[in-house]
Amino acid sequence: MGRTPASCPASSANRFACVLSKREWQVARLVAQGKRNHEIADEMILSVLTVETHLKHIYAKLNLRSRTELVAWILENHVL
Repeated sequence: MGRTPASCPASSANRFACVLSKREWQVARLVAQGKRNHEIADEMILSVLTVETHLKHIYAKLNLRSRTELVAWILENHVL
């Protein structure tokens, strides 16, 4: 599991990698590549519900509300 935000570096990009779990990072990367939930589930060998749960956790940890905001955040912070 990811570390708490307080223990992470100050830059947004570093916080992103620090706060999210490895699986959440994988889901976020695939979202940024334009994949849909069912495509992510197939690629990661997960259920769609698990992908949706990972996305909810990502949104909460990064204070985002949507897939669009996630992709915008990734692009703005040069995370990929």
